[in-house]
Amino acid sequence: MQLTLQIVITDESGSSRTEELMTIQKSGETRNDIGLSVSESKLLLNTVQQSVVQLQADEYTQHHIRCPHCLAARRIKGKQKIRYRTLFGVIPVSGLRVYRCRCEESDTKTVSLLSDWAGDYSHPALKYT
Repeated sequence: MQLTLQIVITDESGSSRTEELMTIQKSGETRNDIGLSVSESKLLLNTVQQSVVQLQADEYTQHHIRCPHCLAARRIKGKQKIRYRTLFGVIPVSGLRVYRCRCEESDTKTVSLLSDWAGDYSHPALKYT
C-alpha cells in the first residue's frame, strides 16, 4: 500500500491548504514492514519540523513586512536563508531582508526579518541540553 502523509494548514482567515510531506510504500507482508521504521519516523519528524518552521517564518514575515511605526510597506532588499538549530536537527529557513522605513530610528539601513524572529538561530530548548 502507498501512504501519503499530509498536513492541512489553516490560516487566520480560515482558508485551508494541504501540503504533502512524504509518501511511503508499505506492504505489511513481513514483520519489518509493520508500522514505521526508525529511518521513516526520523524522516517524517524532520519533514514536519521543516514545514512547521518555514510556515511560522512566512507568517512572521507577512505580519512584519510593514513598518512597525507607520505601517508603510517596506522595500525588499533581497532573500536570505538561515540554518535554525532545533532539538531535532538543523532546519533551513528562507526569509526576507528589507529596507528600514524613514521613520525607523536605527544605525542600519536594512533589517533581517528572520534575525528579528529567530534571534540567535537556535531554539531556546537547546540552552538546557
